[in-house]
Amino acid sequence: MRRIAAVVLSLLGLFAFAAPSLAQPYPNRTVTIIVPYPAGGPVDQLARLTATTLSTKLKQNFIVENITGGGTIIGTNCVAHAAPDGYTLLVHNLQISANATLYKKLPYDTEKDLTPVMFINRNPLVMVGRKTLKPNSLKDLVALMKKERLKAAIPGFGSTGHLATTLFAEEAKVTLDEIPYRGGTPVMTDLMGDHVDLFIGTPQQVGPFVAAGKMKAYE
Repeated sequence: MRRIAAVVLSLLGLFAFAAPSLAQPYPNRTVTIIVPYPAGGPVDQLARLTATTLSTKLKQNFIVENITGGGTIIGTNCVAHAAPDGYTLLVHNLQISANATLYKKLPYDTEKDLTPVMFINRNPLVMVGRKTLKPNSLKDLVALMKKERLKAAIPGFGSTGHLATTLFAEEAKVTLDEIPYRGGTPVMTDLMGDHVDLFIGTPQQVGPFVAAGKMKAYE
C-alpha cells in the first residue's frame, strides 16, 4: 500500500518579501522553522534538511523548533499568530488540510493566516507489520484482516498515516482498531514489541527496521 504524502512549507506574511518598503534583503536575521511534530519523525527530518540547505544558500541561520500537541494545532497556531515578517516558517504535511475539516473551530484560519510558499517533498508510504505477524503477502494479510480485527497504529488523528490507514481499510473492506500515538517514533517501539499489528509510515521511518528484519513490509 503506497500513498503520496505531500509536505508543504508554509509562511506567514509572504507579502513582506515584495513590499517596496523592505529596506534590507531577506533574511537578515535568524529564521525559525516550526515543526508541529516530534523530533526524529519524517517531517522533522525534512525540516532540518531544509534548514541546513537554506542556511547554506542564504548565509543566515535557519533553526528548527518542535512544538507538538493538539494534533499539530498548537505548533500551527504559533506560526499563524507570529509576526507576519517572514521569519517564522511552518513545515507541515496534509494534516494541515485534514484539521480544517476534522475540527469545527480552530484557533486560526488555515486559508487566511497561512500562505503556502513551496512544495518541498513527495514521499511514498509503506505498510509494515510486526515481524510475528503470520502473513507474508498483502493478499494473505487482507485475508487475515477479514477474519481477525487487527490493531493499526496511527501517528495522530488526521495525520497522513491515519488517512492512509482509513483509506486502506475502506478499499480492502476490513475493519481495523486504530490506535493513536503522538508521532511515528513511539509506534516503532510498540510495533517491535508486538503491542500493535500494523503501521503505515514513510520509508525513512520503517526502512531500517524492515532491512534489519524487525518488521515486515507489505506491498
